[in-house]
Amino acid sequence: MTSPQNRTRGGESAPSGCADVMLGLLLFALDAGIALLIAFGLAMRGWGRQLDLGSSGRPPAMDWAPTLWLGGLTLAVTLVAVALARGKWPWAAGFQFLAAAFLCVVTLLATHTEWEHTHPEPAPGRPPAPSVGCRSGGDNSECADIGG
Repeated sequence: MTSPQNRTRGGESAPSGCADVMLGLLLFALDAGIALLIAFGLAMRGWGRQLDLGSSGRPPAMDWAPTLWLGGLTLAVTLVAVALARGKWPWAAGFQFLAAAFLCVVTLLATHTEWEHTHPEPAPGRPPAPSVGCRSGGDNSECADIGG
């Protein structure tokens, strides 16, 4: 039988503090394990991709796999956190929200890193190509400073 202090307004009993914290830690460890498996798989995938580069002179296309995998895990952890919060497990929900925030940062960093990998900076010392040529109608000496 539950004591009156553990009852909520709906008549349901609230979880004890110890069970709440232990569930939070267990789910946090599970999230970390899944994230490490995803990171290992993506690292092996990126390692194989890196060996295949070098043949063409142009940068590779953007790989969306890290963003999609990590974003999917972030969404799943967030949904579990919301379900725990609605189920009156505040500590477990708090651990899940912290894990979701950390995974969101990791997802954004992975996406940014992939973006930088596929969009390298131009070579130093070479000016960027002009976007608009000389339209004055004059001779070539007027347009020499913009490359036209």
